[in-house]
Amino acid sequence: MFRFILLFVVFVFPAASAGASPFAEAGDRQLRNDVEVLARYGLISGPVMTWPLTWRQITARLDKTDGTDNLPPYVRMALARVRGKIPGEFHASLTVRGTNTPALLRGFDYTARSEADVTLSAELHGDTISAKGVIGYRYSEDDEVTDEVPLDGSYFAKEWGTFQFYVGTIDRWWSTGRESALMISNNARPMPSIGLMRSEPKAFESKWLSWLGPWDLRVFLARMEEDRYFAHPLVLGIRVKISPVENMEMGAMRAIQVCGEGRPCGPGTWTDALFGGAADNTGTLDEPGNQLGGFDFSYSFFLTKDVHVNSYFEFTGEDEGQYLPVKFATLWGMSLYGGLGGDGLQWRLTGEYSDTSAKFKIITGKRDYNVFYNHSIYRSGFRYEGRAIGHSLDNDVRLFSLRASLFGGENWEGSIAWHKAHLNRDGAGYNPVSLSAEKIDIFELSGSLPTRMGAVAMEARYMTDQPDTPGEKDRRLDLELSWRAAF
Repeated sequence: MFRFILLFVVFVFPAASAGASPFAEAGDRQLRNDVEVLARYGLISGPVMTWPLTWRQITARLDKTDGTDNLPPYVRMALARVRGKIPGEFHASLTVRGTNTPALLRGFDYTARSEADVTLSAELHGDTISAKGVIGYRYSEDDEVTDEVPLDGSYFAKEWGTFQFYVGTIDRWWSTGRESALMISNNARPMPSIGLMRSEPKAFESKWLSWLGPWDLRVFLARMEEDRYFAHPLVLGIRVKISPVENMEMGAMRAIQVCGEGRPCGPGTWTDALFGGAADNTGTLDEPGNQLGGFDFSYSFFLTKDVHVNSYFEFTGEDEGQYLPVKFATLWGMSLYGGLGGDGLQWRLTGEYSDTSAKFKIITGKRDYNVFYNHSIYRSGFRYEGRAIGHSLDNDVRLFSLRASLFGGENWEGSIAWHKAHLNRDGAGYNPVSLSAEKIDIFELSGSLPTRMGAVAMEARYMTDQPDTPGEKDRRLDLELSWRAAF
């Protein structure tokens, strides 16, 4: 039913006069890098580590930028690329992806979810109303694709005051991480949801709260699929971010899984889930639901005149103790970035570490396995269509990633990466990625190039082993090709 309502709203509801798209969507690594560079130079204000971002936030200061001659060449190129991606009144695109095997590890950048992945999208935008319709086709030989004609990415949005309200299936990335996210990422398919976000993060006018700096609020309510232990549970997501110091972001977030067929869903259940900390972790069916809670931090500064540093972390807890998260998964990372030469080249080097085996305290304490994304009542856990809504390798995983990227002025990019993953470290419990403990090195080489016929991208992935191959070294080479044309 949701699909038919969404199709009607997207394709039939009229838009107002010409305007711009409300969202810069998650999945474009080059756009994310450019946005961070522009924010570092004061051309974009407010938190920029939560995606999607509103175009109103991105363009608020860009529209007032008079001269750019005093900016380094790579910043001017980043500015030109961002301006070139701002959609107008109408925008359409066709994307075709093909791979012999979908990527095991999914970072911020979007990759194919099946062997054949085709999407056709059309957007219509007004001053306060926007709509996007996406029709896709996916094919997988192993029949793991359960919806061959997905509407992922479709939405209807209405700006009301200082907020954007929307209904649809949009990807989210709620993390300062670049290779992984612990609570909310684009690893799983987007869930059908309604939500709101601030159109443009600004500081409070009150002298008592203005010190918080530009602040952002995201709230959504999503409905999960039927084929799970309790059918159609709901997920409430809440995220608040502040920027008390320029180029610093601090955020707190929660994800609450409640209701579902056969589970209570009245006002008392919601009250206990939101405020009744003592009702959690009872070990009985009386618990209101399943929760994740966490916080993250990011800060950028100049290492030298031409080299910037972005350091970040995310801590997300699976359980609650004394009204605070406990049993934490952790993520740490650092990026170095800057310009190269006078032609506007931009480089970035990122190292990142994540661990989804739970610790009672953030740094120290006993390690608990088979905890994260799992739950004693909601046994399908925080997973949608079989994939975790956070980390792409699911629970009890240790992952180290190192990536070097180069971005050119004509929207081309190249990247090389190494990931060292230890899957399902205790070799027990339930991890849908691998039921056995596996140590895998993944090497990636990727690049994209604009042409007159559209953007062409390629990614080669070499793995020293595969999931569910205990006692073996089953090496594999994967290739992925994609083509995208905009109209």
